[in-house]
Amino acid sequence: VSVAEVQTGLRSRAPHVRRAAARIGGQEELFDLFPIFLRTSVTDPLHAVREGAAFAASQIDTHDSRQFWTLTLARGKKPQRLQAAENLGRYGGQLARQSLLVVLAAHDRTRPGHFRFGERQLQAVRDESQTLMTGGLDGGTADREVIDQTSTFKVTLLDDEITQAILAALVELTGGPAGRPPEAWLYEYLEETKPDES
Repeated sequence: VSVAEVQTGLRSRAPHVRRAAARIGGQEELFDLFPIFLRTSVTDPLHAVREGAAFAASQIDTHDSRQFWTLTLARGKKPQRLQAAENLGRYGGQLARQSLLVVLAAHDRTRPGHFRFGERQLQAVRDESQTLMTGGLDGGTADREVIDQTSTFKVTLLDDEITQAILAALVELTGGPAGRPPEAWLYEYLEETKPDES
């Protein structure tokens, strides 16, 4: 399967063709289409196509996919944030738990401001990022998570729907019990990552 054939499939009006093209592109690890898969994974109007593109992106580069979805969850527009949470839960790998929880830490913030979550400095903001950033992804050579690359990680304020999407993603990712409140997830993570004082 060539890049051109998959691109043609991605432009089809038929959703099942777009989804199949994305999944084939992922199975074939067509890295040239990676930025398209990332964008499609959070922007396509149809869920099945977004899911196929998320699968493809994760097959090509799980690390960079996770970074993109983390940034989108933290600062994207609401529909993209909801899909990014689902993508992290389904395809982000075990390191996605940290991303989901860092963003979830802002669940009780009602106004902008700085706060701490464990050893991490966060800033709750009102504005959304206006563009989806794919250009800064480096093809998997970076070994650090995006939430660790700045001294202060910014998170747009969460509403109940985004909070619930993050909780659902955590359940899918970890197999943990549904219905746990955000505080239980956050407390468990902080206890696990607490520096050893001995």
